[in-house]
Amino acid sequence: SRRSLLKTTGAAAVATPLAASAADKQPLLAAGSIAVPRVGFGLYKTAPEETKAAVALALEAGVRHFDTAAAYNNEAELGAALREGDTGENVFVATKVAATTGAAARDAVAAAADRLKRAPDCVYIHSPLAPKEKRLETWAALNDARREGLCRTLGAANCGLRHLKELEVARPAPALVQLELSPYNQRPAEVAWARGNRAVVTCAAWSKLSGAYNWGSDAAYRTRSTICKAHGAPRAQIAVRWALQRGFVPRPRS
Repeated sequence: SRRSLLKTTGAAAVATPLAASAADKQPLLAAGSIAVPRVGFGLYKTAPEETKAAVALALEAGVRHFDTAAAYNNEAELGAALREGDTGENVFVATKVAATTGAAARDAVAAAADRLKRAPDCVYIHSPLAPKEKRLETWAALNDARREGLCRTLGAANCGLRHLKELEVARPAPALVQLELSPYNQRPAEVAWARGNRAVVTCAAWSKLSGAYNWGSDAAYRTRSTICKAHGAPRAQIAVRWALQRGFVPRPRS
């Protein structure tokens, strides 16, 4: 159920036998200064009318990091849910703007902030799916938004190494890098780039908590099942623990 998944993966509930250490609960620092909570909750494919309940459960489970996008059509609902569920703690909110937005990306960030009723902590360029010139135009406009205080920092989602290097040259280098990561898709080049540039790596779920296909070969699936049995832990907990131990910010969704 949605509640049991959140109880399993929430920042306050990476429970025994894979108990959360003190280090697991400490935020990571993006670009040396921006605190990013260690476990996030993604709102991809969460319907607007379901967002309020999902966010309330995530807050109850201890999650203080939420990830949305203009394309998800639930920014307003996320903002409303966070205001209603105010915990008195800082909550990190990330959203995304399409690479095709170009010079209008500055206004897109302003629109996202209006829907959220707060400046997002991070705005990702959502993917590299645009010609290079358009990607760089979008990045420059996102940086204009950052300089104006419409968001705190910038990130790159779903990008390969050459795209990350491209943004590094354009400046500023992304402070957060969101990748499809699992034990069977570890993206070593992109992770090395992120660490070399003091960027926090956020780890998107991409259905890695379900199904043999999403875990690679039959042998890989059996290995995962063996690990679960050895620790008496569900597969969601194993996936989150794997990401935490490698210094990533796992961002499961329900």
